[in-house]
Amino acid sequence: DIKPKFHIGINAIIPLAEDIREETSFYSSVGLFFAGKGYEINKPYEGALPLYTTFYQKGYGYSLDCPIHIGYNFQIADNFAIFVEAGATGSLGLFGKWKIQYTYKEQFTESAKGNYYDYTSANKCGFKRIDVALGGKVGVVLSNRITMGVNADFGILTLADYPKQARSRNYWLSVGYRF
Repeated sequence: DIKPKFHIGINAIIPLAEDIREETSFYSSVGLFFAGKGYEINKPYEGALPLYTTFYQKGYGYSLDCPIHIGYNFQIADNFAIFVEAGATGSLGLFGKWKIQYTYKEQFTESAKGNYYDYTSANKCGFKRIDVALGGKVGVVLSNRITMGVNADFGILTLADYPKQARSRNYWLSVGYRF
């Protein structure tokens, strides 16, 4: 399960072209965000070894995200617009924690903790620091200043080999103000 956190930062809108009717516009959106991301897995164990009966893992990490999108702004009325964006987001993992817990045949439990971004060949429970995702954003602009949107990013790099070649998947609700 995805555990929502937050993202806070700045975003620059760079006009690329304007429609002759001036009702729509093409633009580039570039940003820098400090983001919190997390997950939790709590289910019966489905691994190759029949020794474990339950599996629990949770983690949270914080990163710097740099989205670079191309967008289109549909000016519906003087004080209302709808926008659509698509592009890539690069992420650099900064810090975080993870915890994993197995129960052996209902008898005893083993657990471990670690740094969220501590992926090595010896420790495959952490995640790699660098991520690239493809995604998009849809939203509205009110009074040419206040923005509200829904974002989705889907990782294209493998962040960890266990469990099952993990990739990032992030969803955001955004509220912003244009200066």
